[in-house]
Amino acid sequence: LDSLLQERKELNYLYTMRSSTSFYIIFISSIIFTGAESKAIFKKLAKSADGDVRCTQRGVTDCFYVRLNADFLGSVPTNKFVKVFDFTDIKMKLISKNGNFYLFGMEDGQQSSMSFRQRENGPSIYASIRANGGVYNVEACSSNGGCNVVTFTPVDFFNQQEDPNDAVNFG
Repeated sequence: LDSLLQERKELNYLYTMRSSTSFYIIFISSIIFTGAESKAIFKKLAKSADGDVRCTQRGVTDCFYVRLNADFLGSVPTNKFVKVFDFTDIKMKLISKNGNFYLFGMEDGQQSSMSFRQRENGPSIYASIRANGGVYNVEACSSNGGCNVVTFTPVDFFNQQEDPNDAVNFG
């Protein structure tokens, strides 16, 4: 059991042990294994993004660093829903791919896009993921790659703008 706990993947597991005189039932619910992120396009990193300038933009309510699961992204078939982030149930399906540009459809019918370029230290990603509650934007935070930050802006922020350009004006 110790080795299962160390692996940290999400799993519901029912284990029954039998002794000579009685049964012992041990229920282990939601054991967390690493590797669960292999079923999502992005893995949320533990490193705090609070100091990143993108996190201080108007309307941003959540900000975090991610790592692209490029192997999983490369294996996603067209029209199959997959998880976007390893920590949420937001899903999207691949509609088309052209080189490193991806077009996705969300469960609610909206479209999202992503492009990335491989750099010296890893991929530089630019994506706009439109979920029911708002928009997740993924931006590279290093010219050498390998650093990518996600900002979340709730849809209410955009709905509250008197002028459609208020959300993008920096004055």
